Amino acid sequence: MGASAADPLPHVHSESDDEDTEQGDDASVDVAAQVRVRKAFLKHYASGADSRSRLLDSAADTLRALAQAIPRTCPGCGVSAVFGGKRCSVTIVTWEQPVIAEIPVGWCTTCKQGCNLLPVQADCVSDSNSGWDLDRAHSGKNVLWWHQSVLQMYDILSFRTRHLSADAFCDAMMNSWERNGISRPSSVSATTLHANVLPGV
Repeated sequence: MGASAADPLPHVHSESDDEDTEQGDDASVDVAAQVRVRKAFLKHYASGADSRSRLLDSAADTLRALAQAIPRTCPGCGVSAVFGGKRCSVTIVTWEQPVIAEIPVGWCTTCKQGCNLLPVQADCVSDSNSGWDLDRAHSGKNVLWWHQSVLQMYDILSFRTRHLSADAFCDAMMNSWERNGISRPSSVSATTLHANVLPGV
């Protein structure tokens, strides 16, 4: 006999039924996972911030120690130089933070001129002649050393986007410092960065 109007239609199993069930299960799992992630974020955010602070401090200490090391010889001629107590304050610019270092300045008796660790020896380049020859840096003058990592980042981004100006990059970098909880030192300002922006790129 044929099925009457009151008879229920026979159910035909299809793959879509399995997909609906799986999607329903996934949705419940996703919601539960989101709740766990949200709770973990709120509970452990402070310890995460402490981890970042320690990482930044460690990076700054390493870079500062390298830059402040007294050279064994004059970078120019390779002969031993005399280093007294003279130092020059230099700001090393990185994407994560600016690092202040007091660079020893000595005197080479062979070259008959001042000598110091060169920026390139600290994986940096300088935006001015006085950044290479710190003996000629005037007292109170802001000397910047740009770390190669930040120059590399600008080079990659400007190549990929074709629309990134140096000024916009510097503004974003200072915003990165602020997000990392780093106060901008008096030796660095937007005007200083924009006027001496990204040497060699």
